[in-house]
Amino acid sequence: MRYTHNPMTHDGSARFNPESRPPLDLLPKALADLLTERDRLARQTSAALAAMRDLEGEAHDIAARQADADTAATAARAGKAIPKATATPKLEADRTEAARNLAAQQTAFTDSTNECSALAGDIRWPLQQPAADARAKARTDVAALVDQLATAIETAVAAGAVTDWFNGPGYYAPAQTWLTDAVPDSARYGLGHHNTTPYSVRSIIAGAALTVLED
Repeated sequence: MRYTHNPMTHDGSARFNPESRPPLDLLPKALADLLTERDRLARQTSAALAAMRDLEGEAHDIAARQADADTAATAARAGKAIPKATATPKLEADRTEAARNLAAQQTAFTDSTNECSALAGDIRWPLQQPAADARAKARTDVAALVDQLATAIETAVAAGAVTDWFNGPGYYAPAQTWLTDAVPDSARYGLGHHNTTPYSVRSIIAGAALTVLED
């Protein structure tokens, strides 16, 4: 089985994110265009959220009230009518507008994601049979290459087995090795020559080459 890294959200929308999808030039243009729009909306949504959060906090309220109080005090000292407060209403208006902008961006992003999902679903099914046929052909082609490589290795090992016998070890012609030698990183799981069995090089090569092409 081929390993695939799938950081999925509960609705699967993460597959449309740039880090989780194929390059756009490998996708049909209609879907690539929708994904490009979705990327832009994602950036706009993030910016709208940041703008709204910039207006949060009691410090803004205190500053606005102080600004209105200072303006009122200045007018009083000048013998003028006390003006209506402007800083506090403007802050509230800015907050309302920022929340409205964020809601619009979020709605547009959700709509775009839904369109991507619908179009990807429409595109997906016609691709299945051609992809299965291509993968089956690849398995056949790779299996032939595996056989050629494994045969060459087995022939070389068998040819050296006679010399090995003269040098002391018993005569043994099969080409075998331990998984920890084929995949050294497996040793960190406590595997080694002492607790595993040697496998044929042919089976190791075939397993690595062909399981990644399974349906």
